[in-house]
Amino acid sequence: MEEEKDPSPTYIKSFNQGYTLSQYEPELLKQLLKSTDKGNEIAKAMEAGKQQFELQKLKAQVKQQSKDRER
Repeated sequence: MEEEKDPSPTYIKSFNQGYTLSQYEPELLKQLLKSTDKGNEIAKAMEAGKQQFELQKLKAQVKQQSKDRER
């Protein structure tokens, strides 16, 4: 069984940057990810941050739709 390890500080910082860019500058993030090597730890972390933002955004939309239906 593989042992899980904590993410590096670089990964965490890049994840947070990807999340924030997804929120405020999605086109800039898209360009950054397009021009970066996909195997790069920073690119992977930024992509994960982007995916997390999109997931949370989707969950909020579903929750709002549920509330709207209850009215």
